Amino acid sequence: MRVVSAAALAALVALFCDSAAAHFVEDPASHPVQWSFDAWVVASLATAILLYALGLYRLHTEVGPERVLDRSRVAAFAGGMIVLFIALCSPVDTIGGELFSMHMVQHLLLMLLAPPLLVWSRPNIAFVWAFSPDWRKRIGRFWTGAGLGRATQALMHPLVVFVLFSGSFAFWHLPGPYRAALHNDFIHALEHLSFFLTSLAFWTLVIEPSGRRRLSYGGGLVFVALTAVLCALPGALIVLAPRALYPDHAAGAAGWGLSLMQDQQLAGLLMWIPGGIVYLLACVWLFLCLMDDAEQKAVARHRSLVTMALLAIVVPPLLGGCDLAESTPKEATSATRRVAPS
Repeated sequence: MRVVSAAALAALVALFCDSAAAHFVEDPASHPVQWSFDAWVVASLATAILLYALGLYRLHTEVGPERVLDRSRVAAFAGGMIVLFIALCSPVDTIGGELFSMHMVQHLLLMLLAPPLLVWSRPNIAFVWAFSPDWRKRIGRFWTGAGLGRATQALMHPLVVFVLFSGSFAFWHLPGPYRAALHNDFIHALEHLSFFLTSLAFWTLVIEPSGRRRLSYGGGLVFVALTAVLCALPGALIVLAPRALYPDHAAGAAGWGLSLMQDQQLAGLLMWIPGGIVYLLACVWLFLCLMDDAEQKAVARHRSLVTMALLAIVVPPLLGGCDLAESTPKEATSATRRVAPS
């Protein structure tokens, strides 16, 4: 059930590639605030929603209502798609080509809001069930035969995910790579895809909506805390930088009545504070899960000790009674023989 359909992946790739192609605005004065209803973006979002809805319908018809994907997961998927729509179709996208601060808002939506919602919704199950049983078997055989399952397990190792997620966040916010992505459609598509895919992997490890956890709650807490510290550093450095690091946004910032440094400092604060709040909430959730898990284990240990104590009290007398019952006929026979006339 961990197989993700090729059609869904193609839809997401098309979504991000097409959005990146129209992201950079050369002349902000000639591009007023507007929504970017690009046909490929809308079609990609619609495809993902259609696959999820079809898979959900078949699940509820063949397995039973809410047996696999309950209302909370359906709501999470809807929320994740809404966040993607806002990040890629709303004025967040068009203004992001002008203001560095709005560009950071888009990155936060793509990394810290949409991915955890989509991970919790378990879209891979719905995407697979959108296909007929024969096609589900074919997808499963291809997934296993091509070694994609083993490759996914290797890439989902916590250390690998930590390096990829933190590394991509830091790398793409360096002035050089950021400027290259801003002016090159292909590089910008690669940037968005790296943000989104590594974020899906990161939040999958944190949330683990199904199956056995690859990280304990305590390990997950350390995992998120370390990631939060590393990802907060670029925001802090951007806020405290003594000079402008992203001069390509000078015209856009001026068009919005901001200096280049004001736009840069606002972007750094957005990366630093709202991003930190998301990580903090994740840490709080993991801590509560850790306490609940510890309590459940303590209750289980207490019950096992009580059971052992009861067995120690009850079993010996029962065993003794059995021995007495077994020995009584023999003793009675011996006594009869002694008193019997010769």
